[in-house]
Amino acid sequence: MGFISTSCLGGCAQRPGPLGEKTIELDDFDFSTPITDIFPDRYISTEWGENWYRIPTPSTEDGEDGYLYQKETCIDFYDNPFWITYSQMGSCDADELLSMGGHTFSTANFAVTLDGRRIAAAGGCNRNITKEDCDRFITLLTKRYGEPEQGDGEWFPCRLYKWKLKDRTLTFAIHETDEHNELKLERVYHEEDNTVEIREDKRRNRTEGYFFVFDGEWYDRFVRTQSVAKGDICYTY
Repeated sequence: MGFISTSCLGGCAQRPGPLGEKTIELDDFDFSTPITDIFPDRYISTEWGENWYRIPTPSTEDGEDGYLYQKETCIDFYDNPFWITYSQMGSCDADELLSMGGHTFSTANFAVTLDGRRIAAAGGCNRNITKEDCDRFITLLTKRYGEPEQGDGEWFPCRLYKWKLKDRTLTFAIHETDEHNELKLERVYHEEDNTVEIREDKRRNRTEGYFFVFDGEWYDRFVRTQSVAKGDICYTY
């Protein structure tokens, strides 16, 4: 995971196609894209039903079904429907589902208006990013959009950068994990005697980068409705 070619930045972004078939660019993202372009009916899970999708990704091996996504209507503090989210149930660091400024993200999450006609937010996470890549990403966005607002996350310990533009809001959060008190287990299969060994795995801290782009005033509306926060999007405020 890292940076891809930046030769097309600022002007040649294409309308998103089906998720997992090609990296979706968030540069100049078209929020009017029908969500059915990204989650076509052929992705609907025959096993789980109409609110679940199976997404093929480059890391999906032959014979596997891909990642499971859940379509869910989220409510506000007063139990009123707020928007519809499409949330990823699994990920692989090798995938490049989204990109922004040439930087790629291995997860992809979307929030859509209740009528399904407009995407309100899109973004994802790189769970194994370097601090140097974070600095380069922030520098690139700052050159493009100006100095960001900076602060600390309200839900999780992270450093948050925010660019508020006329038609959209961009957020980038840097989260440092701390695994020194965690018990990590590794499952090892021994083919010679057909046994499975469970042993303690190596602990390591890592840097995670969460990037989202919000349409119009949806960022402020979302922050005012904190009860709908779920998954990666929690790292946007």
